[in-house]
Amino acid sequence: MNSRLSFILILVAVFTVKLSAQVDPLVNKNRRTILKTDVEGSYPQHMEESFWLEEAWVPYAIEDIQYSDDGLPIVVERVDGEGKIREMFSYDDRGWAIESITQIWMDNQWLNQTREKENYDGNDYMGYTVEEWVDGVWVMEEGMRYVYQKDGELVEVLIIQIKRPEEEWINMQRYTYAYVGSSNTVASFIIESWEGEQWVNSMKIDYTYGDDTIEFLYFNYNDGAWTVTSKMIETKGDNDSFYYTNYSLVDGDWVAGSKTSYEFDSHGNATLFLIEFYNGGWEAYMGDKYILDYDGNNLLQRITQHYTINWVNALKEVFSDFHTAGITTSLNDNFSFQTFPNPVNDMLFVKASNPGGAEDVQITIYSITGQETTSKSYTLRNGTQQLSIPVDLLKRGAYILRIQDKLGRTVLNEIIQIY
Repeated sequence: MNSRLSFILILVAVFTVKLSAQVDPLVNKNRRTILKTDVEGSYPQHMEESFWLEEAWVPYAIEDIQYSDDGLPIVVERVDGEGKIREMFSYDDRGWAIESITQIWMDNQWLNQTREKENYDGNDYMGYTVEEWVDGVWVMEEGMRYVYQKDGELVEVLIIQIKRPEEEWINMQRYTYAYVGSSNTVASFIIESWEGEQWVNSMKIDYTYGDDTIEFLYFNYNDGAWTVTSKMIETKGDNDSFYYTNYSLVDGDWVAGSKTSYEFDSHGNATLFLIEFYNGGWEAYMGDKYILDYDGNNLLQRITQHYTINWVNALKEVFSDFHTAGITTSLNDNFSFQTFPNPVNDMLFVKASNPGGAEDVQITIYSITGQETTSKSYTLRNGTQQLSIPVDLLKRGAYILRIQDKLGRTVLNEIIQIY
């Protein structure tokens, strides 16, 4: 079984085990991974990203995140070498994601790009739709939806339908479930594909549960009968880590083929993703390793290493300005700043809107390698004012503009180009 097929089977198997009486909403909630650095409720509002080039870390992007008092990310704004983008998230009263809108910064304004909507019926996940902003209106581009047939709370049949541009909803797959006795534990399910206007048997998976393992036995449908082709064993580890080992049936014997590892630390953060193949012994093929640096409950830094031939540095993320769920940490939520022009030649302007009392801020410009070039303090009076920052003595290139309040908290990070 190749690595791509193994990965698809893992997703199908995990999804089904989680199904039981209802679809686990966490399978679908927040498909974009939002930075969350601690299970105790501490979240970074600022991240600086660098990539590894010629044996050195090169700054590439900054990301700022706004949270609700419950610790849910509501705005994620990112600036990198390709421009400025933000995502805005909405939730229902259960904290489940129901909508995300992606915008880009262009011509000194935010322009809509895409909108993704998650659909629920009670606790049942009903699928999602993706829309694009075209001529001032949202136009549906693609989607996936689930159709359930139930016996009480147990799902007997799940039909997955997809929609593509300028097409109607069409059937894609149908899952038929069997359970262990009268429980809600899945014993097996059959996958059928929609072909030639009818359902055609494709695959069957049987489950065997152990104390710390689950065995997935795979069958293909050929010539009117189910034939065993492979199996996968999930093994649980520390801190909810888990491992999938795939076996193929060769001349009546089970032969190990590949293994996929997912490891986590005590905070719930990933430390390893690794795919290995068996060739007389386990040999690493590809993966990611995460080196985490904590200060108490806060994750200050995460270094990602990729494996191809060996482990090499790839990405560094530095987190700061932490928000604790349930506590409003920023006094400057109502501040707004606009910088222009960008690119700039001699004078950079910062338009600041302050609806409260006078506030002191520090405005600093850093080189893209992190060296401070200029820094000056300002007092922002109530209302709107425009600050002038000379940049004519700086060399051409990319710089980071940072505005911090009197407590040292970052309220704006932006990349500016000087020409």
